[in-house]
Amino acid sequence: MSMTSIMVKFRPSTVEGKEGSIYFQIIHNRIVRQLNTDYKIFATEWDAQSESVMVTGNRSNILLSIRERLEWDIARLEKVIRQLETERRRYTSDDVITAFHKMTKEASLFTFMHGVIAQLKQLGKIRTSETYTATLKSFMAFREDQDVPLDGISSDLMLLYEAYLKARGVRMNTISFYMRILRAVYNRAVEKGLTPQKKSIPTCLYRSG
Repeated sequence: MSMTSIMVKFRPSTVEGKEGSIYFQIIHNRIVRQLNTDYKIFATEWDAQSESVMVTGNRSNILLSIRERLEWDIARLEKVIRQLETERRRYTSDDVITAFHKMTKEASLFTFMHGVIAQLKQLGKIRTSETYTATLKSFMAFREDQDVPLDGISSDLMLLYEAYLKARGVRMNTISFYMRILRAVYNRAVEKGLTPQKKSIPTCLYRSG
């Protein structure tokens, strides 16, 4: 059983009518550390009893995205804790936060794709790097610049992206093209051991072809 607990907390703004911040409390051996996030919500959107984001009103899409990202963060924090408990006899709350930041940077789709694009340019594959850049730009617009952890890529997310492109009148051959590139990036991440292979993902990414 883990000796570390993770709690989601909300800090209201000192300025009335402004958004407050969500943060994590990492507690290990009764030592509490704070892990800040960039998630901002209003006090009325926070359920203090269940310590969770309430998805209500005209900001429901934003709130749903924040809730989704919190779930991913918690899953990654739990993964970090499991790894630390396997690798070390002793670790601290600070070790959890350091490892989390490292994992987040390495295992996000936007960061990984930027790295792939830079590598393609170094290899002189300029045309290919341009097509990857166009795909990333399109996917970032779909996500409203909210990054996705590589292990957060799901068939549901890809179906939402496909629906987003269709709603904007993007042609099927372009959709297929974007999906092929995302599939290639996903497979590359799997090969590097940055995310486990999910059977449903490649199938979904082939759908538009």
